[in-house]
Amino acid sequence: MDLIFEAEHVAALLSASLRSSARLPCLSQMMNPDLWRQDLDPSRIRLLRQELETLGVVLSVSADDIDPSRIEPGLWLVGGEGVYLMSNAPIEYLRAKGIQHTAYAEGCDPGLVSPGEWIRMKRATFGGDDGVEFLSSASVSAGLPKAGKYRLLITPETMILPVLPKERRMSLPEAGMETCDAVGVPDL
Repeated sequence: MDLIFEAEHVAALLSASLRSSARLPCLSQMMNPDLWRQDLDPSRIRLLRQELETLGVVLSVSADDIDPSRIEPGLWLVGGEGVYLMSNAPIEYLRAKGIQHTAYAEGCDPGLVSPGEWIRMKRATFGGDDGVEFLSSASVSAGLPKAGKYRLLITPETMILPVLPKERRMSLPEAGMETCDAVGVPDL
């Protein structure tokens, strides 16, 4: 199923993440030992690693365990009350810049459509559970058109992000990016 977003809103969220000096981790990033602070007490690191090895998740991890400088810019695709994209920049930063912090997928905004409609679309894309998926700035910008709609193909098992030819991609000059090839996505 396609999730369709306004490209300009997606670009604003992505630019905010790229420009922000602080970024927040999503849960899957908090489980990544490469993002944990190197100055944590060795007993804390052992506990986190033991939880990860025995449980497959780190139940006691907190944002204080994460090195914020290691969190890359990007967006979160959220399936919860609706389906939407968010910047991983702090919400206070987005508010200060006048950017609406959520970009709802068409047909998935609880403020605009009936509960039955957005719940049906949410289940078709995310399944019955809520969740958050991190999308890197490179992967988002590779498919971000200069205008119009940004589309993701998603099912509960699969997500395909679009890739557009360089001349059709949005430029993000305020973030220091001419096109996404500046962050490692090859030209098509």
